[in-house]
Amino acid sequence: MGQPNCSLFREGSMSPAAKPVPLGTIRIRAKDLRVMAMTASGWREKSLDLPDALHAVHLYRSHGRLAMLRDARDPRFIKGALGPSGRPVGARLMALPNGQRLNAAFSLFAKNLRFHDEDTDAHWDVMFENPSGFTYLYVKEKIARARKHKTHIVDEFGRYFPKLKRNVLKDLRSEGSVHSIALYTMMKTYMRVGNEIYFKAHGHKGLTTLQKMDIRIEGNHVAFNYKAKDGVPIHIRVSFPDAYVRRLSALLKPKSPEAFVFSHASGHPLGGKEVKSAIGEFCGREFFPHIIRSYFADTEVRKFFRANRTATRQEVFDLLIRIASKLGHKRYDKKEHLWVESPKVTVNNYIRPEFVERLHRYYESESRSGKP
Repeated sequence: MGQPNCSLFREGSMSPAAKPVPLGTIRIRAKDLRVMAMTASGWREKSLDLPDALHAVHLYRSHGRLAMLRDARDPRFIKGALGPSGRPVGARLMALPNGQRLNAAFSLFAKNLRFHDEDTDAHWDVMFENPSGFTYLYVKEKIARARKHKTHIVDEFGRYFPKLKRNVLKDLRSEGSVHSIALYTMMKTYMRVGNEIYFKAHGHKGLTTLQKMDIRIEGNHVAFNYKAKDGVPIHIRVSFPDAYVRRLSALLKPKSPEAFVFSHASGHPLGGKEVKSAIGEFCGREFFPHIIRSYFADTEVRKFFRANRTATRQEVFDLLIRIASKLGHKRYDKKEHLWVESPKVTVNNYIRPEFVERLHRYYESESRSGKP
């Protein structure tokens, strides 16, 4: 059994000891914004075009925040660098040029770094490319507003869920549309929806991009084995009713191993908007499909609170690991060379803030009581 620790709620790290700068490292000198390279004889100016990084630096300077960019360890340079391999290394930033705090850090040397200049909750604030795709960052206030809105939507979905489940099952039994098979799959497995673009770019799958080769029927149990977002390996085995197994078997039978399971006659997979519309058809109100995952996490925590007036750290930890496992939230353990359940995303993005605070109080109460 895994052991709980407070890093479920907050994380910190020790600053590593200073190391020699590898040859070929690229930095930007603070006093004149010249590009510098580490050579065998020390730092030397280098003719290298860094348009995204320099544009970002000028944005901070135009807001009077150039000092924010100086590297505390070596004030001669702007924060961050390009390592010899061409990948960003070093210190990162947690604020926009206007001073607003972001939900995560980024490097000035990130590939295709972009800042959004529209003041709207519907857009990202910083975007950049990394090996697994594009990353989008948002100001913390925007995240807080989105979480509050999401909490309201989850509560509303809870009122529609019984009708959705009832009508999806009715459609399954009456040999209805492929949408009921897809939706019931998601309602039982809580897998992500999927995206054809991400599938083509990285081979990462979700509900709508599952291929026949990813599914195995074993009596009334169905196994799903595939590579999900960020390359996380997913292994699910769930018991389904006869109607579902019969419909899924008929759907799979004529398809080739590489064919998308939930697809149009053209062979292209269903899109997220179509799944959203299908939810509306079955329950009378459209919801984005990912709400099913959030509703599951919300419901599990509610059940935990009803069953436990108090709880130990281990009990809270086990709850979060159980939810993370169902949602496919994992991290790669480099020491053990394997994927392990990680509740960090679960806590930050799937459990409403007031529930997280209550779970945290369980931790604090056990600490005050002197329990290990």
